[in-house]
Amino acid sequence: MITRRSLLGRNYFIFVSIIIVFIFMAFGSTWLVSYLDRSTPVRYVRPPNYLVRNLYEQLDSDPIVAFQKLQASNNPDNFLRFELIDKSGKSLINGDPVLPRALNEAETSSLELDKSVRFGEMDFGPPRLEVSKTKFPGVFFVHRFMPPPGFGMPHPPPPPSEMGGPPPPPRGGPGGPGGPPPMMSRRNPLFITFGFLIVFTLVSVAVALIYQFSRYRDRANEAFQVLNELRHGNLAARLPTKKVEELAPLVQAFNQMAGDVESMVESLRKADQARRQLLQDLAHDLRTPLASLQSFLETLQVGETRLSPDKRQEIVSLCFSEVEYFGKLVEDLLFLAQITEPKYSAGTEEINLLERVQDQVTVFKNRYPNLKFKVDSTIEASNSQIMGSSKLVDRLLRNAFENSSSFAKGEVQISITNSLEKLNLAITDDGPGFSESALREFGHKKASRILSDGSSGKRISVGIGSVIMREIIQLHGGELKAENVVALSNNNALGGRVSFWFPKL
Repeated sequence: MITRRSLLGRNYFIFVSIIIVFIFMAFGSTWLVSYLDRSTPVRYVRPPNYLVRNLYEQLDSDPIVAFQKLQASNNPDNFLRFELIDKSGKSLINGDPVLPRALNEAETSSLELDKSVRFGEMDFGPPRLEVSKTKFPGVFFVHRFMPPPGFGMPHPPPPPSEMGGPPPPPRGGPGGPGGPPPMMSRRNPLFITFGFLIVFTLVSVAVALIYQFSRYRDRANEAFQVLNELRHGNLAARLPTKKVEELAPLVQAFNQMAGDVESMVESLRKADQARRQLLQDLAHDLRTPLASLQSFLETLQVGETRLSPDKRQEIVSLCFSEVEYFGKLVEDLLFLAQITEPKYSAGTEEINLLERVQDQVTVFKNRYPNLKFKVDSTIEASNSQIMGSSKLVDRLLRNAFENSSSFAKGEVQISITNSLEKLNLAITDDGPGFSESALREFGHKKASRILSDGSSGKRISVGIGSVIMREIIQLHGGELKAENVVALSNNNALGGRVSFWFPKL
């Protein structure tokens, strides 16, 4: 039976496995981006120190006037501030301390060699204070880096004592109150993780769907190949089965359908072969009685005046015998041809085998008054139920009783016994028994008709009765057996026995 589960339900483990892999990839990508973001410091591009200092030196010959002009040209939003100090580290403009301490001899010597001195070195970006000499004796130029709080800085800004003075008042620029957000900042890990999860989840679902439908496409191609093979006559072609597959019920149903088609075609082939064989047998078997009738009639016609009345009566009796045999042969052959039709093979009646046997015993007692019919049953009538066609069972019993009664000398014994799953019916006569060839050919049609001695006289047969019994018992799922009843002392035949086994209801 094909299940009706959703695509996700049938491929739960595949989908979940792919999604989990991609979720781990999302977290891994988030960690990598965050790691690279932390390890790469934010740097700010600023004008080189000597350029600003040279610009200042060119503005005026008076260091104070030149400084005022430089301050006037500086952008208020710029993070850089400029100061003029002396050797003590105090501002030449307002006298406030700019450096955290005075310049020592080593630092003064370094400034004379045009090497800058830094104070408040930052973890990244420019130093907070950078001192360089000017062309004016005793005057030093200071770059002062003052970014807004938290802008591109892993640590809060140092206190004013470290910077050498109070910080400038906040402005409405980047990072200040009322101003726009800083131009540069580190990425938010939460948004990065959330974004990666969404993207990788969608990608994982897409990959899982593509993978699953590719498997469906491959199985569909295999099905088309099998159908082409079936169409070209290879009825044994089947779809390969896989244990762990959601299409396994469909594959099993497809293979079962192919097996049913193969069985139907084989049945049709056998039925056609059987019909052809039947036509050949019919033509062969009918030719013999027709030839006999023709011969007898020609004898009557030619020797009408020379034949005695007794001889003429004997020939007429033989003609009637041939006509009777001819009619019975045609009836049996037609019944044998029809027994394979669905209306016979689909027997679903509940049949009481003991009652059917008793009915046939009553009929054959009247037909053979010189014979004794003895029924020996070890089961009750309620336990002798079988499933099948009542017409076919009656025909089977009639043929079996006719066969036993025609050879019996004085008695026919019928026994019905019960086994685990089957009912056994045995019909035994006290006649001469079966010959070796009769036992070997029982249930099969003879190549030519034979004349055998029975209790009621000569008997012509081609074995169609046993063939009909075999076909009927096989339609009911049973078995048939013919044997001789022999004496234990001298091994002589005491009669013949035909046994049937029927599946119980």
